[in-house]
Amino acid sequence: MIKAIRTGATPSFTVTDQVLVHRVVTELIDTKRLTDVTFAEAIARLGEQAIVELGTIVGYYTAYRKRAERFSGAAAGWCAATLPGIGTGPPRGSHWRPVSP
Repeated sequence: MIKAIRTGATPSFTVTDQVLVHRVVTELIDTKRLTDVTFAEAIARLGEQAIVELGTIVGYYTAYRKRAERFSGAAAGWCAATLPGIGTGPPRGSHWRPVSP
């Protein structure tokens, strides 16, 4: 399952709620929002609290990756290898500049 997620493939799930959670998380990461269909299904099957928690987790790890990418060397390599696809480089329009060693 981890290999599938790391390579961008859809993992094989044994529980239907896992498929929905994967879809919710993938939509949040890829589009920064949920479609009306996904949102309605998630609320109906998982509940409002679960959707809030999933959104919080995705937001936390997205922010963590973006912050960690600001470092060079081992930290940047670890982030790129461990958390692929969750934002790369400084935000558009950012005035961020790398710190000289």
